[in-house]
Amino acid sequence: MKVRNHEPVEIEEFYGLWKRDEKGDSCPLNHFTDCLNIDFEDNTVKTRDGIDTIPGPGEIIRMYRYKSPTLGEGLIVLDVNGDFYHQSYGPAATAGPILSVPGATDFAFAEYGGRAYISPITGLHGTVGEFLYVYAGAGGATVARKAAGSPPTNASDKPLLAYNSTVDGKVDMGLHVIAVSFDNAGNLSTALGPAVFAVVYAPGNKEINVNNIPISGALNRRIYMTRAIDPKDWNPAALPTFYLAATIADATTVNAILNIADSELVTAFAAGAQAVPSDGGALNAANSSTNGGVDLGLHIYGVVYETNSGYLTAPGPEFFAVQTHAIGTKKITLTNVPTGGAAVTKRHIVASKAILNYTGDQTGYQLFFVPGGEIADNVTTTITLDFFDIDLLEDASHLIDNFDEIPAAAVMTTYNNRLVIANGDFGEGTAYVSAAGEPEAFDEADGFLLPPYPSEHITNAQEFRDTLYILKKNRTFSYVDNGDVPVLWPEPTTIDNGIGTGFHGIGTVLDSGGVNIEFLVIAHSSGFYQFTGTYIKPELSWKIERYWKNIDGSDNQTQIMVDSINKKIYIVLQNGRMLMADFKEALDGKHIKWTPWSMDAFISTIALFEGPRLLLGSSGNF
Repeated sequence: MKVRNHEPVEIEEFYGLWKRDEKGDSCPLNHFTDCLNIDFEDNTVKTRDGIDTIPGPGEIIRMYRYKSPTLGEGLIVLDVNGDFYHQSYGPAATAGPILSVPGATDFAFAEYGGRAYISPITGLHGTVGEFLYVYAGAGGATVARKAAGSPPTNASDKPLLAYNSTVDGKVDMGLHVIAVSFDNAGNLSTALGPAVFAVVYAPGNKEINVNNIPISGALNRRIYMTRAIDPKDWNPAALPTFYLAATIADATTVNAILNIADSELVTAFAAGAQAVPSDGGALNAANSSTNGGVDLGLHIYGVVYETNSGYLTAPGPEFFAVQTHAIGTKKITLTNVPTGGAAVTKRHIVASKAILNYTGDQTGYQLFFVPGGEIADNVTTTITLDFFDIDLLEDASHLIDNFDEIPAAAVMTTYNNRLVIANGDFGEGTAYVSAAGEPEAFDEADGFLLPPYPSEHITNAQEFRDTLYILKKNRTFSYVDNGDVPVLWPEPTTIDNGIGTGFHGIGTVLDSGGVNIEFLVIAHSSGFYQFTGTYIKPELSWKIERYWKNIDGSDNQTQIMVDSINKKIYIVLQNGRMLMADFKEALDGKHIKWTPWSMDAFISTIALFEGPRLLLGSSGNF
């Protein structure tokens, strides 16, 4: 049947949803004001594909694609109970949670070196009192652990220490060896202790400070000292006679001052029946009897743990070992080297260069990795060192300021081979940046960035063209890594003071090889934008302006995935629905094609597998 005076309208290509105004009066003929659940194919339109279900751990809040080095492609999933799962479809899929954080409502995620970094979120910031976790992806019984790690510890045990005072005195010039005995009712110890004696090279006419004197139930403790030894006659295996230098008439004092000349050292040591003083297993350093070349002088020694994720802890234990005077012709032996937890795979010895005027304060000295000082296990407790100060080149002092436990953050990304976290217990407007190549090494003192308007939450961060972009809900800033510590990077550039995004509101558009990012797409309450270093206008959501503003694309429930192969953008909305945008023709406000999608369940999160295949996560059942 023909309609009189009607000319047929031929639509050569359908361009999807139009929703710029409330009534839709301006809708072009090649758009519809209502086109739910469709897909675009060439110049035609069809109903979207159906859904296949895959078993999951339960009601899902958030998920990210994660490619495990051992199990291949899979997901890291958070459910409504605060349990995290490694959902792998290989032979060793995890049966139980890899991490549980009660109260977690979301999480930030980054993949680095094949490892999954997980940071729980509650509300609008990193979960208070929680931490950044690392998961190796091995499946089975393996679980996530706290990233980073604590330094070695020897509890409260400390080595006996002696060093020259700055106060004038009468101790004779030369090497003096110092030890302790316990005295209970006149019965002296069976031997001197602790196991490693203190050695000091006295310049003459100064006092000697003695610290960390062992204590016990003894009524008295006695400090014994050798007379001055010429360094060329020093033999640790054949010590000369010890003489009484001081008596401590209590069982609590741990520090003493010796001011006695060799001529006054007359009462030789005589053994009795009391216990041998002990350092309790403290880390100790001593001249060995083996010829070597450690420089003459006082050196401090510590231990650094290396974990199975490559993280290097701060040096420890709480009180470093002190070789009060290497004599310059013998190697140094360290004993009672601490061992760490299950995550520790190696230990590294660090040392200071020779210290001229030691005061007993162990802070402030530069520490270096000792050549040949690696212990490639977590069992061995003794190591012998042979090095000159000139060989100490690799600085380890920066490890002291790193977080032992990294606070949970609401934002996480990678930049320039660094890990970036933001919006945690360290400040909602603060970002921390790890050392290059060390994703768990965050320097508390120098490793942070503080963009303008510090009272406003940082909500997202993204690397793009060698630049780090940090976003707040309505602001965008950029930083450039100059190779220095982050606090010394150039001041940020303000890109836009009106447009930003929420926690998951950035999608990356990769090149044809899937390696380099060509541009970003960013969700904001004012629109959905293409970003190439600036926000391109008109916005990509120009044709659906009214629809977009009704759903508020900046809400932190928004999540964006870009299929660069099939040229589709998937956006999860806070109402549990989705938007799909087809940009095969072009990615601009005119040629992009929009369509809303709805499912039989509330869609809370999405992920793209290689292929690509779209996965939908629901906090209900399909």
